[in-house]
Amino acid sequence: MRIALFVSWFAVLSALAAEPVTRFYMVGVADPEELIERAKVVTSPTAKVWLNPQRTQLFVTDTLECQRSVAVLLQSLQRPPRPITLRVRYPDFVRVPAQDATAGVTAGDRTGLTGMRGNPFGSAKIRFNDPPPPMADPNQPRGPQAAPLPGNVTTVTVLSGKGTWLMVSPQPPYAAWLFKWGVQRACWPATPAWTQMKTHLYAEPRLRDDTIRLRLIPTLSHAVGNAPHMAALAPLAAEATLAAGEETEVTGLIKEDEEFCRRFFTSPDANRQPQEIRIWITATMQ
Repeated sequence: MRIALFVSWFAVLSALAAEPVTRFYMVGVADPEELIERAKVVTSPTAKVWLNPQRTQLFVTDTLECQRSVAVLLQSLQRPPRPITLRVRYPDFVRVPAQDATAGVTAGDRTGLTGMRGNPFGSAKIRFNDPPPPMADPNQPRGPQAAPLPGNVTTVTVLSGKGTWLMVSPQPPYAAWLFKWGVQRACWPATPAWTQMKTHLYAEPRLRDDTIRLRLIPTLSHAVGNAPHMAALAPLAAEATLAAGEETEVTGLIKEDEEFCRRFFTSPDANRQPQEIRIWITATMQ
């Protein structure tokens, strides 16, 4: 009799353990993208794993055993993000700032960014409504005592999982075309008109084991009246996985719209003629 009751009770406990439950975990200092990627690995195929809109909480619907695995994983990821240095190399005709003028940026993550409504990109279209942080500007005028870095190179340091803007052109020759391109796709309205347009890459490196995953988003900075804005085109984003110290040409990574990319990666040369921009990036860990 006791044996039968024990077996029955054990069966009930086993059934309860196999029943999925929903729990939430505070993300803390863990990289939300890395957390959700790895959580999907340690949970069952039928589990539901998602982040809240603020990316501060992880929700998991799975068995108790898998919930324990998620808790262990989260604890292992509670470590400060490591700095990553991006060494950006430009063509010869592009001027770069002096070494003491390079920007160290640790802000710029997507917290607080909002999607635009009424366009085919939906929530994937990101618009930056706040003034941008300091950025690496390859065409920034140099002071009389400033000397260019060798090889038209500039550097910027950013924390893993955060982002920074890298200048492509401060005076894009096809600014009117780029604006019209966005209007035709309902990315932004035809009015009010933009002024002071510049082209950038929003660079977002993430450390993954011994490699660096680099995400790049074409971005247009501009002014509406006296208010600065940044518009990032997330659907045109591209990614590359780099070994530490490996250099890659990033210009050719963005292939979603060839005509857009051809006009986006262009800057005036010394004779003020449109010239193709080719950009190489080397990522290293500190």
